Amino acid sequence: MFFIKSKFGRLLTVMVLLFCIFSESLNCTASDSDSDYYPNLASLSINSGTLSPVFNPDITNYTAVISKIPSLIVTPTADNENDIITVNGITCDKGSSCRLDIPSSNFQVTIIVKTQYGFSKSYLINIVYEKPDTAGLSSLSVDHGALSPAFSADTLYYYENVEKNVSSITITPVAANTYFSVKVNQEDVMSGSGINLPLSSGTNTEIITVSDSYGNTRVYTILITREGAANDSVGLSDIAVSPGALNTAFAADTYSYSANVENDVNVFSVTPTALDSTAEITVNGTAVESGHTYRVPLTDGISTILIIVTGTGGQSKTYTVAVSHTSANDSAGLSSLILNAGSLDPSFASGTLNYSTRVDNDVSKLYISATAADTAAQIKYNGSASGSVSLNVGSSIVSIAVISESGSIKTYTINVFRKYDALITVSTQNADGAYCATVPDYVSSLDDSDAFTFKLGGDTVIIPASVLKSCKGFTVSRSVSTQSTLQKASSAAFNNYNIAGGVDVTLSGSGAVSSVLNARVTLEMGSGVKTALKNGEPEILYYNASAGTLENTNATIDLSAGTANFTAAKSGTYVFATALSGSSVKYTVTADSGYSNSGSHLSFNVKVTRETDSVKLEDAKLLVISTLSNGTQTFYIKELTGDSCNVSVSVDSRANSSAVYLISGSFDGGVVPKSYALAQFVKA
Repeated sequence: MFFIKSKFGRLLTVMVLLFCIFSESLNCTASDSDSDYYPNLASLSINSGTLSPVFNPDITNYTAVISKIPSLIVTPTADNENDIITVNGITCDKGSSCRLDIPSSNFQVTIIVKTQYGFSKSYLINIVYEKPDTAGLSSLSVDHGALSPAFSADTLYYYENVEKNVSSITITPVAANTYFSVKVNQEDVMSGSGINLPLSSGTNTEIITVSDSYGNTRVYTILITREGAANDSVGLSDIAVSPGALNTAFAADTYSYSANVENDVNVFSVTPTALDSTAEITVNGTAVESGHTYRVPLTDGISTILIIVTGTGGQSKTYTVAVSHTSANDSAGLSSLILNAGSLDPSFASGTLNYSTRVDNDVSKLYISATAADTAAQIKYNGSASGSVSLNVGSSIVSIAVISESGSIKTYTINVFRKYDALITVSTQNADGAYCATVPDYVSSLDDSDAFTFKLGGDTVIIPASVLKSCKGFTVSRSVSTQSTLQKASSAAFNNYNIAGGVDVTLSGSGAVSSVLNARVTLEMGSGVKTALKNGEPEILYYNASAGTLENTNATIDLSAGTANFTAAKSGTYVFATALSGSSVKYTVTADSGYSNSGSHLSFNVKVTRETDSVKLEDAKLLVISTLSNGTQTFYIKELTGDSCNVSVSVDSRANSSAVYLISGSFDGGVVPKSYALAQFVKA
């Protein structure tokens, strides 16, 4: 059988081919390639992610998970080079790729391969974005002072103190990626642009929220304390309600509350009491005297009561009470309540409405799974259908309202306490050369079992939060220990200890500082100190500068971990030391065997090395004495740059020999003081 190469012939070929498909008895062949009529892709790839399943020409539906990229490049190749390929309606040139602008949400890519005779085949790729928690800042700064701790993208909580005359501050957030959006106190801010915010006396809380295109958010908080807070006690000391009680016990720095009343209660009474009797109070916009009762009419569902207290300086705080109707006989309620972090206290019971939980500082979002006892009931989490709740550092109130078909509401309340960051890192020195950190006010909210960690330069000071709570506001600093200080400390116990290193820990400021100075602290030692301490029995000693003595702290030292735990009984220098068996000064001093002649002087190198089990010499230096041919002697003092160093020495070229002594103390040309090591240089 043959086919005519013409329009009619091709039509006949197609008809015969179709007949062959449905007839098993007819033996047919075609002179044209099957790919003329049955188009396929030979290959298919994209520039991000991986196709699932692996590409097969016979499989037409795929999925790919991709990261956020500027554009998607699709590279399809057809079996037949004459076939036409389109990607989402865009024609791809033969052997080339198609570039697609991608939307912010999941989407589909349709690839159609079509023959010159009109036959076509479609392939589909379902594009799904991966959702990493990428939202964040690359920089955060203020125009007055500096944030503490220094900014880090993963540090979410900062504080700063400003003087009383600073009435506003400009905050400049810079997003880590150009497609992130930034809000400061819910106001949109362009990345890299500053926003000026007014400051009230006392503590001002500024919230910076960064969102990526996937819906992930990261919240940064800055607590700015303006001087004069002690005299501006704005807030409430109590909120009394009737009937019933607040679901959460009142606290002056907790601003959101809820309460439940029976369905037949139409009026709810609140009695706010101000911390300062001169402050003004309004309840839902009506002025109310401190300690007086205001009756609020209730509507169906949830009624929100706003209580605003304003100080004489204009600063104000707002408290809210959400009142829900409920009925003891109503079936609205929960059968289960599960959190992805923390544990409910008390354990969940359908009839228990009030709970609390504590979560770690890195938990910025709480996921709540609640199940209604009645499947027809609706559940609202802080008014939203989503169980994902963003958490501020400190207390956050989560209200879970269960709404029955009849409209009655039962509200469960969770007081979520997100722990504060218990780490302060200081990497820059102040004008005095010290690494200095101020203990923030929020230390009072830490668990007693928490340890507050101060990373001060190259050393770490760790103090239990329990001993810091009565001392908020004071500073912890570490000065760079000078060689002179350590030499003096070594000299104070010349025959007893070898000093391997040390730190100056200073605790100062207002509050019960003495209780901190008698607290157990932890110091992390550097690798060099740890190595040196292995040569003896390691100890931590306090150097009493006024008495010139060393005092044992009875520290517990863990060389494998490189830490020392001890009681910091007073501010000052604490040194790492090893106990020596007796008086031991072990230095070697060697001179080059050769020298260089510069005319009037001969130059050579002297190497000074202190052995690891030797004490340090106070004011150690080299004494160089040269003997001339006529018997005359000359001398000079050469300072050392360290316990182990190379020192360049030059002597009169007329000298027949030179002696180099290691001494401690001074030399006035008289009797050579006690020398600890000697290097002899003889002119060749």
